[in-house]
This record gives sequence, C-alpha cells and structure tokens, in this order.
Amino acid sequence: MSSMLGDGTAAGNRAAAIECISKTFWRALRIWWAFYWRKAILFAIFVAALLFATDSLYARGAISFWLYRYLTEFGPYVINYAAALPVLHFILKKKFRNFRLALTPLLDADAGAVLPPTVARTLRIWWTYTWRTFAYCIGIYFVVNLPLGLLVGTLGTIFPRLNDVFAYSAGLAIEGVAGFFVIYSNILEEEFGKFRVCLLHKKCGDLSPAAAASPRI
Repeated sequence: MSSMLGDGTAAGNRAAAIECISKTFWRALRIWWAFYWRKAILFAIFVAALLFATDSLYARGAISFWLYRYLTEFGPYVINYAAALPVLHFILKKKFRNFRLALTPLLDADAGAVLPPTVARTLRIWWTYTWRTFAYCIGIYFVVNLPLGLLVGTLGTIFPRLNDVFAYSAGLAIEGVAGFFVIYSNILEEEFGKFRVCLLHKKCGDLSPAAAASPRI
C-alpha cells in the first residue's frame, strides 16, 4: 500500500512539476527572435552557395539558361523554408532565461510526461509554420502591396543603388511579421495530433525515461 501511495504521490508531483505557463507577447517574441536570426543566417549561407554554384555552372555552360533562372528565382524560397526545419528543431530543445518550450502529450495516461522533440514531431510543427507563414505573407502582400510599392519605389528613386536592398528588406519584414504571428497564434499552446506545444519554467519537466524512449508521435 505504501508503495502504491508513493507511486501516486510521485506521479502527482511530476504532473504538477510540468504545469504549463501562459504564453505572453514577450515570451513569444524571444522565441521568434531566437528562431528568426538563426534561420536568416542559414538562409544567407545556403543562398550564397546556391548563387555561386549556379553562376559557375552557367558560365561553363553546364546548365541551361532556363534552369539557371529557375534555380536563382525559386531556389531561395525553397531554402528559406527548408532552413526553418533544423532551426525549429534546435529551438524546441533550447532553454531560455526563465522558460523553455516543451511537448506534452494529450492522453490522460501520459499526464506529467514531457515528450522529446523527435524529427517526426518537429516536422508536424514545421509544416504548420511553413504553410501558414506562406499564406499570411500572401495576405499581407495583398493588403500592403500598393503603399509598400510606393514606399520602396520612392526610396529606390532617391537611392537607386539601394533599390534591391529596400525591396528585400520589405520582404524580410513581412515574413518576420507573419512568422511571429504564426508562432504566437498557431504554435504556442496549440495541439498537433497527440501532443501540444507549451511553455514550462526552465527547470521543470525534464524528460522521463519512458517519455524519452517513446517513439509515438
């Protein structure tokens, strides 16, 4: 009987120990920034490598102009979202100053457990981030297209050498806003199949051996 009571007490303490804390604007902003600047660095590295490789291949006649144009125009878009996957996997494991992200199961039988951010689980979160960010970017572009076009065009007229910089900066700003909105509204405290993403205090909710060994999505 005492062992049963002891097990029950331990389970209750473990469940209490991983009680989620509420998401706030500032916590979401810290998560977004930690994610965004790392993704931007990966994006810059891989795009530079892509452009160098395609320019070299095209100069030697190894690829056609059609393929060269296709890779240089659409390659950066693919790299942008592909770079988000490893960075997101890292952020799911990262401990911030006073909190951290955690994946908790929805099943009552697994209450009190913290699930490891496996590749399969990360992929589910990444897919939500990818298609929602893409959709929100299209919506934002539709709304701000005219005023943003006038602003970029005016700045490009005043500083013609920086026209591409202004256009690229506007695109980064729009994607950044959309990405933050997705993280705040569609990832934090949201359910993904059999688990949800929540925030825990930094020292709470260490992985239990059973949860760490569990392959379930």
